[in-house]
Amino acid sequence: MFTLDEICGSIVTHELQMKKEELEEKIEAKEKKKNLALKISTLEEELEDLSSDDDEELAMMARRFRKFMGRKSRRFGRKNLKKDQGFF
Repeated sequence: MFTLDEICGSIVTHELQMKKEELEEKIEAKEKKKNLALKISTLEEELEDLSSDDDEELAMMARRFRKFMGRKSRRFGRKNLKKDQGFF
């Protein structure tokens, strides 16, 4: 048989362990939130970088296309083209 003091001691020990585990879970949850927030901000930065790179690349391609079309129109002469006739 267990004495009343042993039972009370076991209950107190169990409650302390439960509080400790609960505290550890809260700390882990906060760390996960911080890590998730960091990952999200990192991904957002990467997406912005990719987006700006894509924008720059698109602008460069547009400039090259305009330059190409300018050369082609000079080569064939604009006055020789009809309104409904394209460059290609």
